[in-house]
Amino acid sequence: MNYRYSEFVAEFASQIIIADRHTEPGLEFSAPVPHGEPHQGTVLMTKITDQTGVFVHASDIQLLNETAINALLVWQPDILFVAGPPIYLPQLSPAQLNRAFENAIQLARVTKTLILDHHLLRSTSGLRWLAQLRQSVSIRVICAAEWQLEKPDLLEARRRQLFSLFPN
Repeated sequence: MNYRYSEFVAEFASQIIIADRHTEPGLEFSAPVPHGEPHQGTVLMTKITDQTGVFVHASDIQLLNETAINALLVWQPDILFVAGPPIYLPQLSPAQLNRAFENAIQLARVTKTLILDHHLLRSTSGLRWLAQLRQSVSIRVICAAEWQLEKPDLLEARRRQLFSLFPN
């Protein structure tokens, strides 16, 4: 990762604006938060505010880190688009899965629409996790495809099958 970063900076250094904690009217970036669990890199969350409300994009937090969850609770988004937990990974413990679920419930208390995607829907069990969350909260809980008024088509969950059908 550091090599890619160094190459990127060498090429575009004069054009790079560091977004960490950057704020301007209608746009705010978080401090770096863990990419899931600590020591797996960091990501930034983005808050967009306009006359219709607050939209927050929290990609790759996986609902596993309290620092990220607390920042989202403070922002109180009307619409929150967040990467769910990577439930397809065998190293994810039942305690971590439970924590991610409880964090999703906690976030549902401060938002009107919760969009979960990315890691969560890399397996078909992600749809069951999403359905269970829907039954546990009283807000709109959807995936990104449903936000676009499309039926979820879990291409990553069917990766092996699709690669065998379309090898090149």
